[in-house]
Amino acid sequence: RGENGGSGTPVELLSAYSTAPQPGTSGSALRLTEIYDKGDAISHAENSTDFTISEAGIYSAAFHGVVAPAPGVTFPFGLTLYLEENGTGVSGSSTQHSFHTSTETVNMAFTAPVEVTAVPATLKVIADGGSIIYSTISLTLYKIGESTP
Repeated sequence: RGENGGSGTPVELLSAYSTAPQPGTSGSALRLTEIYDKGDAISHAENSTDFTISEAGIYSAAFHGVVAPAPGVTFPFGLTLYLEENGTGVSGSSTQHSFHTSTETVNMAFTAPVEVTAVPATLKVIADGGSIIYSTISLTLYKIGESTP
């Protein structure tokens, strides 16, 4: 029988969320206000758009949020939300919706792996396509392994 105890792997996790409705414009990053974190590899300042990764490795990013068109937009318009790492979109991290009326409200979500090789790395969720109102959003990042050459 082996020793009792944990797996020996430290937890590296950060989850940030925002529940209050906020405006967003095309090309802007979404702002998250509340934080739950464990470990030191991932950081986020409250009421900020940026997440900082300080340890190289492979991370999982999971996003979801409720989005509606802002007043005054022209229909139809397409919206894409995606994860950006150091100014470049992360492959496989986008979610899209085409709005046709002012009464639409949709849940948008994505999950994607992110390999961070150079630190610090800055991650953020970007809205592209039109003016929106977003609420009940969350981004959870956790380290799932080491990066191999």
